[in-house]
Amino acid sequence: MKNQYFGDNRDLFKFDLVYQMVEEGLVERFTYISMLTPNVTETFEYNACRTGAAGGTENRDLVDFLDRAAAGDKREISELEEFFRNKNITARIYSKDRFFTQADRRSYFGGIGQDLLTKSLILIDPDRGLEEDVNGDGNLLYSELAGIYEKMDNDSYLMFTQRFPYDLYAEYLGMRCAEIKDRIPGAQPVSIDDLDSIIFFLTRNKFLQSCLVNLLKDYARHYRQVV
Repeated sequence: MKNQYFGDNRDLFKFDLVYQMVEEGLVERFTYISMLTPNVTETFEYNACRTGAAGGTENRDLVDFLDRAAAGDKREISELEEFFRNKNITARIYSKDRFFTQADRRSYFGGIGQDLLTKSLILIDPDRGLEEDVNGDGNLLYSELAGIYEKMDNDSYLMFTQRFPYDLYAEYLGMRCAEIKDRIPGAQPVSIDDLDSIIFFLTRNKFLQSCLVNLLKDYARHYRQVV
């Protein structure tokens, strides 16, 4: 995650899902492990045209908040805490003032306390996603994902983002699901995507998983841009 892109349509999609899950009572609170990396100088245009958003466009409060964030001087993920607090949702951003780096990754993940992994929806948000073979600061390693999965309690969800490569779709999604099952014993990934990025979910609680599947089915039916 980079502050310079905060407020784009990827954020609208994932944070609306967070909002819906807490509002539906699937989980009590939200923990955000942003893997925040420094801004870069580049010509990349982030997508904040809401007419093309995959989901979340009916959540007007969230849309307005992200629009203000994207247009303002204080474009920082730390603003999320206040947004959710105003919705009576407990949100905690882990290490919000600390950049995630390759050299620091062991202490970064080692410092996540058990209190952040209890009765929580835990979102890990790397720049790119699971990329074990490219061990850089924009990637999440399977060992790190497995460590959080093992530490969280049975009343929590683990949520993480993954960018699609440009030349693959169904094959890539199937490959990723198979890898997650193989690398994380007991994991049964559930996913939703918009052909741009995938949002994966893991939980050890079968009842919670069934509730999540029903919510995602309803969400996909409502927003036909997501599958």
